[in-house]
Amino acid sequence: MAERSNDDAVIVGAVFSGIYQLKALRDAGLDCLVIDQAGDVGGTWYWNLSHRDHHFKRWHCGAIGDRTVTSKYLITGFGLLSKQKYPDIPGLETFAGAMHHTARWPKDFSLNDKRVGVISCGSTGVQVITEIGGMYINEHCDDIFDEVQNFVTALGFIEPQIFDHDASPEEREQIFEENLQSGNGFRFMFGTVRDFATDAEANEGACELFGGRSMGL
Repeated sequence: MAERSNDDAVIVGAVFSGIYQLKALRDAGLDCLVIDQAGDVGGTWYWNLSHRDHHFKRWHCGAIGDRTVTSKYLITGFGLLSKQKYPDIPGLETFAGAMHHTARWPKDFSLNDKRVGVISCGSTGVQVITEIGGMYINEHCDDIFDEVQNFVTALGFIEPQIFDHDASPEEREQIFEENLQSGNGFRFMFGTVRDFATDAEANEGACELFGGRSMGL
């Protein structure tokens, strides 16, 4: 296995923090090497593994192929999204169609003439849906806008009309339970009581309800 041992520092992750670390350490006079499994400046979608030799006080980092690099210092720039999260859905492993994670999207995969299902609707899901929807969204833009224009949060459901202090304990618990069962954090935040995000007491009450329900699971 080829080995490179003349570096003062090895920086794992060629993204924002890694590139900045490279500049900062070079400005400080250190010899540095940046590695990333992507083969170029990448993102938080790739892994790099390393271990420390405690006897010689050196880091040994396995890179692509049979290459190994060693250094006195190791700086990781993975980012907080470096680990892919797959949903725990029964039967997922037997799904017969093509299945891809946005964190490892194949470069040349075509979605033409395919029925597409998107799991999760966070920031990435929203971007994927709008990109995949493409032509449909452009053609039906007016209808989509009409559907959400009267909602303050534009999330496609009617915002609550009741304030936390106007609801009885039983009503409050029912409201939060119904929105929890509806299935996403946006409903819990914006579909329960009007002052959930602006009144500290209302927010604390929601935390107590949610915490008690979680402990009972």
